[in-house]
Amino acid sequence: MKTAEGKICVYKPQVRNIEKPFHSKLAAFFRNNSKVLEKLALEMYARGLSTRDI
Repeated sequence: MKTAEGKICVYKPQVRNIEKPFHSKLAAFFRNNSKVLEKLALEMYARGLSTRDI
């Protein structure tokens, strides 16, 4: 995923004992909307989440 600051590696979570493979709907959305991701991260930080939590 590309942002204004550079690339971010995002890994899929491991999911066990399911019939269908995991597909994130958010990853496809954020892949082309880094501004939305940046705004979301700023809002979470402003609400008190640490950078580790974000």
